[in-house]
Formats: sequence, C-alpha cells, structure tokens
Amino acid sequence: MAIIGTSDEPVVGQYHPELEQLAEQYHPNGVPLEGHQHPKNGQVVYQHRPIGGQALVSETNNNKQENNIKQPKGRQAVILFFEEKGFDADEAKKFYEHYADREWQTSDGKPIRDWRSLATNWMDRTELFDQENKKNKRPKSRTTYEPLKTKIMDNPSKITEDGVEYSLGKFDGKSVLCDFPKILIYLNAKAKLLFGEKFRIYDEDKNILLKLCSYFVKDKENCKTYGIDIDMGILLSGPVGCVKTSLMKLLRHLVPLQRPYKMIPCRNVAFSFNHLGFKTIEEYGNTKFFCFDDLGVESAGRFYGKDLNVMGEVLLSRYELYLDTKHKIKTHATTNLNAEELEERYGNRVRSRMRELFNLIAFDTRAGDKRK
Repeated sequence: MAIIGTSDEPVVGQYHPELEQLAEQYHPNGVPLEGHQHPKNGQVVYQHRPIGGQALVSETNNNKQENNIKQPKGRQAVILFFEEKGFDADEAKKFYEHYADREWQTSDGKPIRDWRSLATNWMDRTELFDQENKKNKRPKSRTTYEPLKTKIMDNPSKITEDGVEYSLGKFDGKSVLCDFPKILIYLNAKAKLLFGEKFRIYDEDKNILLKLCSYFVKDKENCKTYGIDIDMGILLSGPVGCVKTSLMKLLRHLVPLQRPYKMIPCRNVAFSFNHLGFKTIEEYGNTKFFCFDDLGVESAGRFYGKDLNVMGEVLLSRYELYLDTKHKIKTHATTNLNAEELEERYGNRVRSRMRELFNLIAFDTRAGDKRK
C-alpha cells in the first residue's frame, strides 16, 4: 500500500523568462536608442537621426554612452545597481549569473547593448511576477483542481465521478493509504469518461501503471524499489500505440490536489517557433508544469532563415528552471524513441541533462498497437 500526502506543491521561482524578450523590445538590436536620454552634468543626448540611421549625440557624451552599453565590470557592480533600486544581492546574483552564463548575449545570440536597462526590466518583471502570485494565491481548498465532473470529498481517499463514488484506499486524517487494485478500478472508470467506452486497461500494462501510480501518489518505498526519484519528472517511452499519451492524460486526475501539468504536443512547440521565434522557447521555460507529448518526432524549427532544434532548447531551459527552483518545477514527456535515438536527435549535451530531468519508465519494445 502506498501513502499519498494531501498538500499542494507551491509555485516557486522569482525569474520570469520573458524578461529578456521585453528588454529586447525596449532596446532592439541595431536600432538607435531614442527618447531615453538622461542628461547628467549638462551632457545632452540629441534625438535627431540622419538618413544613415545613426543617432546623434554630443561629442563629450560618446565615451559615457559607450560604457553604459557594455557588460558590467563585475558582479559587485550589478549588486550595487540592484541595491540602489531596492533589491537584494541575491536577485542581483541571479541576474548576473544568468547573463554571464550566456556570455552577455540575448536569446538569439546578439550582444546585449545596455545591461542596466536589462537589469531594470528584470526587476520590473520580478515585482510584477510577485504581485501576480499574491493576487492569484487562493486559500487551500480541496476543490481548487476539480477536473471535469470529479468531486473531491472531505475524505480525500474518495473521488466521485459522474455521480459514482470511488475509493482509492483509507484516509488516516493526514494521508491516504492507497490500495492499487482500487486505484485501477477508478482509473478504468475515469478513462472511459475521458476516452470513450472502448478504452480499457490491459493486464500487460499493470506493471507500468504500478510504477506511474507509485510516482504520482509519492509512495517513497515503492519508488525506491523501482529506482524512481519523486523529485524528477517522468519520461514515458514505448512503441507507437501503447497508450503513453492516454496514460499521462489519465494519471493527473489521480491526484487532483497536486499541481496539474498541461499536455503539449512537441510538434505544436515547433510550429509555434516557426511563427513566433525565440519567444516560444521562453514561453515553455516558465514556471508551469508541462508534459511534452511525442518528443523526438517534431520537425526542425526555422525562423527568418535560422534553423533550431526547438525541443532541444526547450529541454535545456526546463533543466535550468528545474535547478533554479531546487527541483520544484517538474517536466514530463512521452516518446517513441529509445535513449540512443534521443541522443542522436538532440545531442549528448541535452541527453545528459535529460538523465537528471527525467525518470525513464519504458514499455516493452514488443508492446502492440492498442489502436488496432
């Protein structure tokens, strides 16, 4: 029997990945800065621009402006700037280390033109992000995540689906002692509501389901037996048609009190990059929980003539977020590829980080196509 806690996982993380995109919108690369002059000591920046596109500045101000657009002299300069704005040193270090790792380049590889402006936008977005969290923070409620027609009773070991009550085990007042056969009964009923009456759970899949259920209900004893780390995400692999996607859609309903994840087809991520560019990478590098479906079969991304392995970059962003939030923000995925094929598709660097990001749970390679 397994033990399941009843508390939500908190939303954590100060950094919002759209900071850099916003900074680039305020100061686009290759375009002179207009309307942002800050006269000091009688020096004036002129806003007039000749046909050649070069902004005119007074001769005595050239050196100072040039210094302002380079990378900071060091971490201490960044800390002092943040403290002047009322932010602590920790936030300054996050900013400095983030862009130092990128060698002071934007997400599309262009040199940063004004680190102070970028830092100001970082601070603005951090404040906005904090305000949004406070505004959206709700008191704990057992109906916060109420999927479809599911009703969560005062006893969290029981879930009502479409007027029928299902028991997952026993509730001792603090946690649920789960019973796997009862969980299977509930999952089978829930699957029929989600996917139709023809859907069923096959006997040969019960071992996979036991591992997945142990992970989602946080059964540490069973997870240790199966070599599963509950602080990592799930990479569910197997042949075409072995219901990987359906199971990942189904299992999030088993623990409605936990933070839900959103299913995102990888091909949609690639299509989004083709239309929106690098903003897509930042969008999926945010603090939401995602399960990326069909990893490895998406097409290569191309934006204004620049090719990119889109999901490779998304996985790198998710890995950084996973570390920055001390393993609180998880990522899940499904794939038809094996480990060697994933490494060939995304490279050794991404594959190495996937080992830290995911628990690998794999169907037998001989599993049949259940759609037939």
